[in-house]
Amino acid sequence: MKDLHVFMHIPKCGGLTVRQYYEKVFENNLTIQANHYPAADFPKLKNALEYDAIVGHLPLFRMIENETLVEAIRSDQVRVTIHSIIRDPIDRIISELNFKRRNPRHPQHKEMQCVDAYSYVKNFQPNYQSRFLSVSDQTDTADQIGLRVNLVNIQDSVDFFLRYFQSRYPERQLERAEIFNVTEKQFSKASQKLLKRDEFSDDDIAQLQMKAGGDDEFFGTVCSRCGRFDIGDAREFLLQELLQFALGAASQDFGDKCAALI
Repeated sequence: MKDLHVFMHIPKCGGLTVRQYYEKVFENNLTIQANHYPAADFPKLKNALEYDAIVGHLPLFRMIENETLVEAIRSDQVRVTIHSIIRDPIDRIISELNFKRRNPRHPQHKEMQCVDAYSYVKNFQPNYQSRFLSVSDQTDTADQIGLRVNLVNIQDSVDFFLRYFQSRYPERQLERAEIFNVTEKQFSKASQKLLKRDEFSDDDIAQLQMKAGGDDEFFGTVCSRCGRFDIGDAREFLLQELLQFALGAASQDFGDKCAALI
């Protein structure tokens, strides 16, 4: 049976650092990125099984829209192991704003120059991370998501993935990946000052945590489990409900709603 490793990179969750491991371990990777191969095209991909790893901004609902992959899983041709990193939702949205404001290639870059930073953060989309890893229009719980995806807290991610790949691919002789903060490193000369969490009052943070709702609880659940929510070594992807969803329950309405995620 072929093994396929999938890294679902939720934007602004430290994924570029961890993707260095996938690039060193696997020779044949597919990168899901807006300017390379957008997630919206993944359902039409016919040769998904030719890859050893699929990494990038690929929400779970997009993955299970690929009929070739779903049929291969159904017929035991492939075993899929999925990982994702999650982050404190307030830190994630602040990082997203900083990235958009500093990156001149981002499609919202010009718009972000005129946006009030505090208003942007306070009006963020709740449950972004849990929706990215859900399969229905009802945001799944941490326990439900944890049945499908190995979840890692961003603070533990660099060392976790180093140990994970060292134990399974010792011949690669991996070293600890360099932490890559694209906003600070690639756009360090940008004139915009980086927004920091400590610029918000305690009351603001409390209100943001209430709005974050499911994602705040989601992040807390993973943190309480020693920084990760691990479904085990090469454990076969639990697809019964996903297959049902992919083969008939997926609605255009849900697809439209989730398209905003990417």
